[in-house]
Amino acid sequence: MEITTRHDASNWFVNSQFVDWEWHDSFDEDRLIDFVHHHGNKYDDEQRMVADFLIAEGEVPEEYGLPG
Repeated sequence: MEITTRHDASNWFVNSQFVDWEWHDSFDEDRLIDFVHHHGNKYDDEQRMVADFLIAEGEVPEEYGLPG
């Protein structure tokens, strides 16, 4: 994915399948956007990226239907 700015990361989120997701109770959109901004270029698979974000948040990706 080509994400070079925080604005790119924010645009990715609002246009992604994850914008209307049921996130965990302590979910903070800004933390996800920061994660995507700093790490998004390393990923070709947005599901893997979100799974890694969930792991970093102490969550279990499989509980959200994502690979662990």
